[in-house]
Amino acid sequence: MIIYKLRSLMGAKGQEENRAITLLEVAEKSGVGRVTLSHLANHPDYVTSTDKLAMLCQYFNCRIEDLVEFVPDSPDNKTSSLDKLQDPAKRKAATKKKSRNR
Repeated sequence: MIIYKLRSLMGAKGQEENRAITLLEVAEKSGVGRVTLSHLANHPDYVTSTDKLAMLCQYFNCRIEDLVEFVPDSPDNKTSSLDKLQDPAKRKAATKKKSRNR
């Protein structure tokens, strides 16, 4: 599973600047949409493009591994996140769900 560390980066930046950093501010200054940021912050299975990740790395002045982390699926999870992506029916359902949320 891919974990986005957006909230952690926002907290660190806010601490450096001694103020709160909001998703709206990140959206305005990075060029990444607020809805996309909300999904990255709150939905671990959200899929986004590499250019959005690059925009966030630019804004936070960080490396990709500071923003994204790979965490292997737990052994008790019978279906890995890769299996879900590779299964056409599940991929189609996820795509439909994603398009409804836009």
